[in-house]
Amino acid sequence: MAESSRPFPDFDNPPVVETALGVEFAPLKGWTALHAGLFWNEIRNEYPSAETCPPLGSQIERFDPAGAGLPPQFIEIGPPARLRYWFVDSAQRRLLQVQDSRLIVNWRKAEASDPYPRYPACRNQLVLEWNRFCAHVRREGLSLPQVVQCEVTYVNHLLQGREWSTFSDLARVIAPWTGKGSDGPLPELDSGTINLRFTMPNQAGRLHVSVGQGIRFADGKDIIQMSLTARGAPASSSQEDICRWLDLGREWVVRRFVELTTAEMHKQWRRKA
Repeated sequence: MAESSRPFPDFDNPPVVETALGVEFAPLKGWTALHAGLFWNEIRNEYPSAETCPPLGSQIERFDPAGAGLPPQFIEIGPPARLRYWFVDSAQRRLLQVQDSRLIVNWRKAEASDPYPRYPACRNQLVLEWNRFCAHVRREGLSLPQVVQCEVTYVNHLLQGREWSTFSDLARVIAPWTGKGSDGPLPELDSGTINLRFTMPNQAGRLHVSVGQGIRFADGKDIIQMSLTARGAPASSSQEDICRWLDLGREWVVRRFVELTTAEMHKQWRRKA
């Protein structure tokens, strides 16, 4: 059965605490910190705070024989003086990241009661910021971005005392993990990490999944963090092809999240019929 013909999974109370939708493009020739400042001036009413960070390296998914068996390479393109700019809204929930080869929009849960705004709203925000960025680039006389990859990331926090008590409860959370050895029960699990990688159909991209124990920054509580990132190249730099790939990436993130987590968790997160 084709995935698109299956009912799309949804939850009333998903554990997602952050989403990121991004576009990577060939480094813009002529882009400088002055352009970033001018762009911030255009959006400052919506993003009153700004920060500078080290740039993100390129993580292109390769499917040629030389790179098919290797994890994506973190390749820094351009001089080390490049910067990434964070533009943050007043509620600290929306983040826009810009550098000479990336544009990313993030939604972040600021309070425990914050509802997840849902994917269509996140995608609409990406489209809005992408169009504003491209218009700014055009006004400044720079060449329009040539898109090489899109990315969809969901970060989920599974809280100790809510989804699990000890790390040995991993089998209650992660469906493929049985917690049993081939020659008897395993000792109590203290901590660990799981890293998985899936190839999307027709080499449209890859899905990367990581599961590990951590501490929630806001209150110091123990969590199991489950992050899912889909990356791949759209058919072209057009808005339609970018959105088409983002929709595919989101579908892979959500469906694999459901398949990798247990029915017990789905009930707790109130999966819709």
